[in-house]
Amino acid sequence: MPLSPSSILLLALNVGLLWLLMAAPLGRRRIVMRRTFDAAPEQVWAMVHPLGAHATWSPKIVESQAGEGEGRVLQTMSHHDRRGEPIRRILALESIPAHGQLAYAARVVEDSALDPVFWSDYAETRSVTARDGRSELTVELADRYRGLAFFLYRVIMLRRELRDIETWLKTGKAEQTGMLERPMTQVLLAVLSTLLLWPFLGLTTHGLMLSTMLTVTIVCHELGHMAAYRAFGHQKVRMIFIPLLGGWRSAADPIIRNWKSRSAP
Repeated sequence: MPLSPSSILLLALNVGLLWLLMAAPLGRRRIVMRRTFDAAPEQVWAMVHPLGAHATWSPKIVESQAGEGEGRVLQTMSHHDRRGEPIRRILALESIPAHGQLAYAARVVEDSALDPVFWSDYAETRSVTARDGRSELTVELADRYRGLAFFLYRVIMLRRELRDIETWLKTGKAEQTGMLERPMTQVLLAVLSTLLLWPFLGLTTHGLMLSTMLTVTIVCHELGHMAAYRAFGHQKVRMIFIPLLGGWRSAADPIIRNWKSRSAP
C-alpha cells in the first residue's frame, strides 16, 4: 500500500527531529545563567564551591572532599555507575582572583561512569558577587555539542539547580523532582502529542481517534519499559513523554547490579 503524502511528511519530520536532537553538529556552545539570592555571598559560596561547608546540599552529591594533588576535588555521587558503585568524579579547580567576587573554574579530570572523552571539552566557571545586600550567582558551562538534546538537558538541569539553591537557602531542603517529571506535565505532553499527530492523520473524528490510539500505544510501550526496570529491582523509575517521538525513561540504579544480585546462587 503506497504511503500518503501526510505519512511521508510525518516520517520526514520525525527523522529531521531525531537528527536535530541527536546528531546536528552544534560546535562549542556556552550556557550562562545568573540568579540573585537573598543571602550573604559567603553562604551561597559555601554551597556552590566543591569544598564549601555546604557542598553536599544537593541529594545528588554524597561527599565532596579534597583529592590527591593540588586543586583536585573528589566527589562521590548518589547515582551509581555500571558496576553498581557510587559514581566518583575528580575535578580540577582553579581559583579566579577578582575584586569583590568569589569565583573558580573547574573541569572534570576523571569520571567512573563516563569515558574521559565525554569531558574533554567541558569547562565551567562559577562566581558569587555581592549586590546591594544580596548575592548574584553566575554560572557558565562550556562544551562541544552534537545534537540539541543534551544542550537542552544542560539548560534545564542548570535552571533546576539554581531554583533548588534558592529553595535550600529558604528551607534547608532541596526538591527531589522538577516540573517536567510531574504526572500532570506528562499528561499535558501526551495530549500535545495527540494534537500534533492529528493533522497528519486527517482533521476528522477518525483522524483524532487514530492519533489518540497511537499516543496510547506509545504510552503503553514506555510503561512496559518501566515495568521491566522495576522487575529488575529499580526503586526509582521515571518517564518523560516526548511529543511526536515517544518517551524517555531512566532509573537511578544500573540493571547490571540488580541482575547479578538476582542471578547469584
